[in-house]
Amino acid sequence: MLRSIELLLESAATLTRGTAVRIWCFVLTRFALAGVVVGTTGLLSACGGGGSTTSSGGGNAAAAATPTTASIAETIVEIADNSFTPGTITIQPGTKVTWKWSGSNPHVVLINGERSPEMTGSGTFEKVFRGGSTTINYQCAIHGAAMAGKIVIQ
Repeated sequence: MLRSIELLLESAATLTRGTAVRIWCFVLTRFALAGVVVGTTGLLSACGGGGSTTSSGGGNAAAAATPTTASIAETIVEIADNSFTPGTITIQPGTKVTWKWSGSNPHVVLINGERSPEMTGSGTFEKVFRGGSTTINYQCAIHGAAMAGKIVIQ
């Protein structure tokens, strides 16, 4: 088990920060459930939710592994008659973008080859952006470059 942790530490330099945190949370949770790690409350509280954790053993270590619910940041882009408002948004990785229709013209969000349903008047389309440090351009598949927007992920 310790050799596995050593290998994880050696490869941590090539992982993104989010992936490294998820691996640490997994390892700490497993040790806590096995009763190996004592006093992990502070470490495991940073891990957040992501599933249920149960234990058949006694002790306080399993209580420290109780998941919490993490909220996802959300940004709304209004789609009115031939425009996205705001036209450019800046978000963090993991943010959910919701496009919200209004107006009388039909529109289709086209982003990285993915298309929303065609809607007029009302409706929503949402997508979570997990990548980092990039700019993504999108447009209306019906109106083309004349109706375009931009997402900057920092």
